Amino acid sequence: MRNLVSSGSPYEPKVGISRAVRARPIVTVAGTAPLGPDGRTVGRGVDDWQAVAAVHGEFFRDIRPANTIMQVSRFIDADWLIEIEADAVVDEGEKR
Repeated sequence: MRNLVSSGSPYEPKVGISRAVRARPIVTVAGTAPLGPDGRTVGRGVDDWQAVAAVHGEFFRDIRPANTIMQVSRFIDADWLIEIEADAVVDEGEKR
């Protein structure tokens, strides 16, 4: 089983990528930029890694996933200030 997930980003077909891929119990979410449903950048001006890290800690303090915090000179779009990636293992026996 291999399922591809699209966010509708115009970059996906141009570059040949999927927003996420699920292969059996493994789910991998690619670098996800701050784009709204209309394809436009949302959240401009949040150039503060400490504030972002604090929000991350608020939601993931007890889970503590592997994570990298880095500063880059810029993304594909200079208005993007954050991009996230995630991996998960789905417990197939767990009831939803």
